Amino acid sequence: MQEPAAIDKLLALINHLPAAVYHCIIHEDTLMLDFMSDGFSDLTGYPVEDVTAQNVDAYRRVVYPDDREQLTLTIQQSLQARKDFTVVYRIIHQNGHLKWVRENGRIYSDASGVAHLLGYVFDITTEQLAAELIEANRQELDLLSRVARNTSDSIIIADTFGVIVWVNEAFERISGYAKSSIIGKRLGYSLEEQSASLEVKQQLETAIVQAKPFQTETQSITASGNKIWLEVAMQPLWDEAQQHLGFLLVENDITDRKQAEAELAEQEARYRMLFSNSIDGILLLSEQLEVSDANEAACKLLQYHTGTLVGMQLAEIIDIKDERFRFFTEELEDDGKARAELYFIGADGKAIEVDLTASKFYDSDATLHYVYIFRDITARKQEQVKMEQLLRRLSLATGSSGTGIWEVDVQTGAIVWDDMMYVLFGYPSYSPTAAFSIWKQAMHPEDASLMMKVIGDLVSGEKEVDKASFRIIRPDGEIRYLDSNAIVQHDAKGHVQKLIGTVRDVTESVASAHKIKQQYKALREIAFAQSHEVRRHAANIISVIELLQLDPASLKDADMIQMLQHSATEMDKQIKLVVNKINQMEKDQSG
Repeated sequence: MQEPAAIDKLLALINHLPAAVYHCIIHEDTLMLDFMSDGFSDLTGYPVEDVTAQNVDAYRRVVYPDDREQLTLTIQQSLQARKDFTVVYRIIHQNGHLKWVRENGRIYSDASGVAHLLGYVFDITTEQLAAELIEANRQELDLLSRVARNTSDSIIIADTFGVIVWVNEAFERISGYAKSSIIGKRLGYSLEEQSASLEVKQQLETAIVQAKPFQTETQSITASGNKIWLEVAMQPLWDEAQQHLGFLLVENDITDRKQAEAELAEQEARYRMLFSNSIDGILLLSEQLEVSDANEAACKLLQYHTGTLVGMQLAEIIDIKDERFRFFTEELEDDGKARAELYFIGADGKAIEVDLTASKFYDSDATLHYVYIFRDITARKQEQVKMEQLLRRLSLATGSSGTGIWEVDVQTGAIVWDDMMYVLFGYPSYSPTAAFSIWKQAMHPEDASLMMKVIGDLVSGEKEVDKASFRIIRPDGEIRYLDSNAIVQHDAKGHVQKLIGTVRDVTESVASAHKIKQQYKALREIAFAQSHEVRRHAANIISVIELLQLDPASLKDADMIQMLQHSATEMDKQIKLVVNKINQMEKDQSG
């Protein structure tokens, strides 16, 4: 039997343990609590007397409701099997806070065979929360690790001194460096040794020293020596206590984008050069037909000061009442491009006739724009009027013969037709359709390539004079045959300047020639059909003559004389038949 002093010392030790220590007697799988240490009060906030007075059930009431069933089941299974147990569950402190505890129970029997349960309940709240935090962090780190492994961007982790400690697989693919060869190097190792990159490297070093974010676009050198463009974003890493842990860098390979930007800039520069130096006026228009840009040539041609055209409506600088403008806009909307000769209105209010080409396009934002390119054709038109007057005089001279006269200015593209040309092609002389369009649409498909070659030979100077026959299909579907003659006119430098020619309708002549050809063919067939009969009778006569030469006395033979007379008569009939058929063909032709 232990001394009272030893027992008091043992109780004092137990009561100072950071746990609730209890003892129960097991009676037929029922627990009878007979001791609970002061640690119970520290653990639950309730006085020890509450649980000793009300036995075990008083403690179970502080157990979190969702965990009571599992706790009871664990203890019952341990009692039945007479085995020790360990269980983790939650309790509700008197102040309402939730705590995590771990209870260890040991079952033993004394010398008299009575079963006992000695238990310990430890507060593991801090440990459990730490485990949960570790698990959450582990899951987050696992997720970040998967992202880092599978992202197409290069990811680098460096320590507080900027020394690389980890890179992902994308880094190896982009840079060409193996992970093992790069760990331990400082950030910025691959920056190209030139002034621009040195400045970036200095900025990076400053950001590392000051533990500040850093972002830039710069060139880098791969392991193979190739230059690539990288978009770099660096962020310092901090823990919850705001202690600096290191740096996270994300590098995106933007080489393709940089090349595209360079090409776009080059195209923009070329466009600006052409736009600014073009001798033709160029207007850029918005979807609402408002001038968004105009080159110097456009301002000069329309007599506006530089920049003053921007913001003006198209209707302010073009004669929209011109019927040709309506056809022009319809063609532009339907085909996306159009060309016409129209009148612009200058700053002084005077009309300026221009050769206008327009097209519509969409930018990268799918916004509609128009581009108008025009050239002053006033001088050309004046020259054209002179040529038309000359052609009109020539037409008066050739009109009775049905000959059309045309002229093409190779250098300006102007085409002039006299009235007879329009008549020959089945159009009124006042037709709004351009002469070349009429010619191209009317050309017979089987003759188009031949005529393009003829014109090409004249324009290139390979031929000075040429003649061609071709077919056209008029708007009413009628096919006509035309003969055309052309000559080449050169300028002072010997270059081809103009093509001048005539066109004559030879449909009737072609038809007559075809009819004569058919008649000749018919005559040949008649001659072939009748020649056999004529030759047969002629052969009879020749035979009789040969007999007479051999035996003149045979002429007295009546049968011989009769055969001779018959053959002569039949041959005469055949000759008359041929003559009659020829006469009938002549009558048919004249009729």
